[in-house]
Amino acid sequence: MPSTAATTALPSPWARLANPAGWSVGTHELVFALKTAAGGLLALYIAFRLGLESPYWVLPTSFIVANPFAAAMRSKSMYRLVGTGVGGVMAVVLVPNLVDSPVLLSLALAVWIGLCLYLALLERSPRSYMFMLGGYTVGIIGFQAIGEPQAVFDIALARVEEIALGIGCTTLIGGIVLPRPYGPVVQARLEEWTKPALDWALHALAGTEPSSAALYALRDRLTGEAVEIGMMIPHLSYETAAWARFAGEVDELRQAVLSMVPILSALGDRAWQLKRLGGMTPELAAGLEDAAGWMRAGQSATRAQAGRLMARVSALEEAEPARDWAGVLRASLLARLRDLIGLVEYERALRRHIFKGEPMLPRHAIHLGALAHPVKASDHGLALFSSLGAAFTLLVLCGFWILSGWPGGAGAALMATIACCFFAALDDPTVGMRGMLHYSALSAVAVALYGFVLLPRVEDFGQLALVLLPYLLLAASLAARPATMSAGMTLGANGCTLMALQNHYAGDFAAFANAALGMVGGIGAAILITRIIRQAGVDWIVRRLLRQTWKDIAAATSRPQDRAQFAGRLLDRLGLLLPRLKVAAPNTGALGVNLLRDVRNGLNALVLAREQGGLPLPVRLLVSKVQERVARHYREAPERPPEPGLRVALDAALAALTQVPHDQVTREVMMALVGLRFAFYPEAAPPLALVEPRA
Repeated sequence: MPSTAATTALPSPWARLANPAGWSVGTHELVFALKTAAGGLLALYIAFRLGLESPYWVLPTSFIVANPFAAAMRSKSMYRLVGTGVGGVMAVVLVPNLVDSPVLLSLALAVWIGLCLYLALLERSPRSYMFMLGGYTVGIIGFQAIGEPQAVFDIALARVEEIALGIGCTTLIGGIVLPRPYGPVVQARLEEWTKPALDWALHALAGTEPSSAALYALRDRLTGEAVEIGMMIPHLSYETAAWARFAGEVDELRQAVLSMVPILSALGDRAWQLKRLGGMTPELAAGLEDAAGWMRAGQSATRAQAGRLMARVSALEEAEPARDWAGVLRASLLARLRDLIGLVEYERALRRHIFKGEPMLPRHAIHLGALAHPVKASDHGLALFSSLGAAFTLLVLCGFWILSGWPGGAGAALMATIACCFFAALDDPTVGMRGMLHYSALSAVAVALYGFVLLPRVEDFGQLALVLLPYLLLAASLAARPATMSAGMTLGANGCTLMALQNHYAGDFAAFANAALGMVGGIGAAILITRIIRQAGVDWIVRRLLRQTWKDIAAATSRPQDRAQFAGRLLDRLGLLLPRLKVAAPNTGALGVNLLRDVRNGLNALVLAREQGGLPLPVRLLVSKVQERVARHYREAPERPPEPGLRVALDAALAALTQVPHDQVTREVMMALVGLRFAFYPEAAPPLALVEPRA
């Protein structure tokens, strides 16, 4: 599946191909191109020798599953094989029973494809390809079997055989001939990705102003790239055994780093505020400097050093009375510092375990109160809307095919459906579809040259391989580079499908013209229908994601939830939102300016819901008023400044807490109330009850 990141400013496909950098081929690209071409040609040779019904299917399959990295190729091959099998079974079920009613058959195909796309969009991982393929494979098989429904099982079996052959040959050569390991790539990407966390931590410990451009850039990079890295990790399960057994731990490592985001934000806010108020004590300043040195030490820091640093934080917490505003801020900072040390030590322990083979510490030996679970924030409404769009597009094209009787109508309906499925995850699917349209038109020109100029002169398979090799190498070389991958894949997959190679030369220009017009026309129709249906783009999606976040926070004020699950969901949505906020309209982007603050408010509201039962009744009633006003703010007007009544309620609850004996519950509640007040009113004067220390 394409990435869910916003893609509204891409250069045109022709500009990409015209760019000389897009044509440069390095060693890795050349090796990948040779392996892909060899795998496709080997599969085609075997298909010819076996006399398969449609041997040409092996070539596009080779391009579709090919990947420069062996593990990613193996995973995609598995997903394609399973998806093809599921689609074949469903075609056998639907076509014979509904072939006499074209309208019902079209409706059944649309429902099935829509359902599969809906599941694929919710999955949001490389496994989504399995669901997507299970959908449109029904069309690939079903449309071919409509003329002979009694042969649908044989057609489905032949498709599975041909695709399995293409997968097997490509995977075999890709895995044997100079395979590129995937684990070191993920490791290097993780190392690069975690640098912003270290830089942010050093800024936070130094009390850098939270609104600085440098901190915004670090935050955006850390959260935005988390989604991409999350898409890479599942492929590790198909890497060598040494890497596959650590796939779960690598995902935990990613989650540990991502869990630092709200902690770093809160810690930096407290340190900056204390510096501004002159409330930074020498002991606390020295402790923060020691923590910064420990952070800089990286993997060279020992577990004993982490233990001593944690003990120092505990000593400072015990010495901190937390009875005035500065004292409360210091206590809150220390609590966040404890969380940060625990997460960093856990992340380092995971690194030593994964990359150096050291034994892993038990979880209970590390403070992991702030660790979030890996949870996907699913948008069922958006997934349903996108899947209905694909189903509607299929129905429109099927209707045109039925009414017109055009021989290329089936191909148009199929290509429109494939285009809708492949780019449904994009904020603006027409961006990817336009590229697919241009490259498909280019492939049609090349196939016409092959089909009516070059192939008539071919007399045996050796000559055929030599004739095809330049086209296959060109397409595979483009597919090997991220900047031109869509061009290479479209030229390879669509061009080889349109070429429709058989054991004998056919040379039917009318059939070629219908197929080419169906391919190009189907994609063009998909662009037109998608534009009509999905007029709302990135701004609409941003507003949906923000509303879901605000709704979750409002619910957290009154319903105790698992903190790790709740934090994981909010952080996942944060990673989806921040890249989109950069390209959204200014008025939409302004709605997300306090997004990280909202995440922290949700976590603090969750503490109140969980701990308020342990408070004395008078304090509990005041805390309940805070919860009600926080919930009202996020339900009714989260995009506007909070009402003054919320500040009054927060100050009253904080004043009441200063009058009761302090224990773990009151401390947790006070930290949550301080976090809410500071997030909602960062520039406001301290609460009157906490201006002067109390006896």
